[in-house]
Amino acid sequence: MGFEVQPVIFRSNFDALVLMAGDETVNLVIETPQNYLNLRSVNPRLQALGISCSVRNPKLPEVKTLKEQGYSVPTIYYFTMASNQMSTSKQKQLGTILDQAMTAIGRDKIFEMIDLSVPLISGEQHYYQTYDMFTSLIQKYKSKIENAR
Repeated sequence: MGFEVQPVIFRSNFDALVLMAGDETVNLVIETPQNYLNLRSVNPRLQALGISCSVRNPKLPEVKTLKEQGYSVPTIYYFTMASNQMSTSKQKQLGTILDQAMTAIGRDKIFEMIDLSVPLISGEQHYYQTYDMFTSLIQKYKSKIENAR
């Protein structure tokens, strides 16, 4: 996107979005499309730059995905975590159940419930693809990450 970003940690992402809408002391935040639309009515200068899901959001059809804009970044997705003491077979069994539930519920209903699109692959595959991409990005930008600390 051609600009430097200084990360700032907030107690919640929504706190940063409220500041951005209110007094513009925050100028970049990652938030759900619905929260963006709600606060854009307060501050019409807010602008969505990209969607970090794998497909465009129907609530913001004019906003391209980051992938469409040429950025190779992990898509936003909720992961279910398990204790590392849980057996691998139990983890796989639960993963299969969750994948089957997502298929049964359907992508449209899940999108309606969480305001995010879900990947077309299994949760386990998506987890490992995301992990590999984060690892790659951390290595690629290691010096910039260190300099920002």
